[in-house]
Amino acid sequence: MARPFGYGGAMVRCLMALAFAATCLPGAAAAFFDPITEACQPPVISGVAEAIDGNTLTLTTSGEARIVIRLHAVDAPDMIQTCRIGEEIWDCGREAKASLAGLVDGRQLACLACGIDERGRTLATCLDGEIDIGVAMVRSGMAVGRAFFSNALNASEARAKLDGIGLWRGDFVDPDAWRRGKRLGEEPCRGCAAP
Repeated sequence: MARPFGYGGAMVRCLMALAFAATCLPGAAAAFFDPITEACQPPVISGVAEAIDGNTLTLTTSGEARIVIRLHAVDAPDMIQTCRIGEEIWDCGREAKASLAGLVDGRQLACLACGIDERGRTLATCLDGEIDIGVAMVRSGMAVGRAFFSNALNASEARAKLDGIGLWRGDFVDPDAWRRGKRLGEEPCRGCAAP
């Protein structure tokens, strides 16, 4: 017998996973649930944060260990990357770091590790209370989201674009494309990515 609206085993498993997450995830881990954080696993790493650049920070734990964390599913301009507003060039990489520093420096964060990147940094989703630091950076317009499925990141980026704030107030090369060699030219370039 055909199921109405094509609902099958995958839909049932998805709904069961959501129900499980809503009711059974322990304490702090439940606060992190989002489809992009599926790979993120407890234990929660907590410590005092300090920004390194627009999407990387150090977390000093109570045992004085220093962990380098790159915000999961978020990308920001590199420190030496520049952007343009009209005819004026501005240091968007440095401004991205200042924006992250304003959110995290000296703050006690709780981070849930999601993996390790190619440079050995811990990929993590970090919270200051109920504030998701990655989402806050994307909402400020000083970072872009890297998640296909994340209502919070996608909505935050759409809002920043609509409001014309942060990177979206002028021309910029997508941070990943910039690292691959793409640079601003004379033409308008709102997050352009082609090398």
